Amino acid sequence: NTVPNSTFNRDLNPPSAEIRKAIKWDGGNAAYWYELALDLLMPSPEEILEQEDFLMEGNLSMMVHVFPQNRLPQIIHSLEKAASLNPLEPQYHLLLGWAYANRAKRQGLGDAHYRAADQAMDRAAYFSGSKDSGLYLDLGHYWIMRSKTVNPDHPLHAEAWEKACRYYAKAQSLEPEKTAQYLRKQIRAYVKQCYPKESLVEEALGGEEAQAGPHRD
Repeated sequence: NTVPNSTFNRDLNPPSAEIRKAIKWDGGNAAYWYELALDLLMPSPEEILEQEDFLMEGNLSMMVHVFPQNRLPQIIHSLEKAASLNPLEPQYHLLLGWAYANRAKRQGLGDAHYRAADQAMDRAAYFSGSKDSGLYLDLGHYWIMRSKTVNPDHPLHAEAWEKACRYYAKAQSLEPEKTAQYLRKQIRAYVKQCYPKESLVEEALGGEEAQAGPHRD
């Protein structure tokens, strides 16, 4: 997910010090800020254990992207800078959305940060075009996760489920059958962790009409 650019063409994963020097030289380059966010995302061994503990505590619906909590403000700042400097790049909005969701979920800051995450994901979808199946897969995962943050009778529950099904279908449609089968395996595994009912897994995969009923458990 690194962003190739002329300055980093000799090293697509430059060290943090080099990235910060590049930002001082050209702070208006969105790719530098994104590279900094990716660097800050790299967990230490202790943080890996912390993340594993978090996942084992029943937080499987957040397992797609779990961020180091002590650097989360810096990560968010870097991604906000990247997205503001180049709002046409969907990956910036996508990762920013997951960062906001991490803050909402793990720091207990709730609805405002989830709403910010929703907006970032909507921007990622808007600017995504029709080329990147991986991005649509990630969007589907996000909206499955988001549907678990509200009660089944909340209007957002149905909306989030519908978006997840739509993005999963889009991801599959962009790939040849062999690759689409691989995507379906990933979708099945993720959705089943959040919604064990096989009928809901099949619905998310497109096997049934994607209608968001009020009682999903």
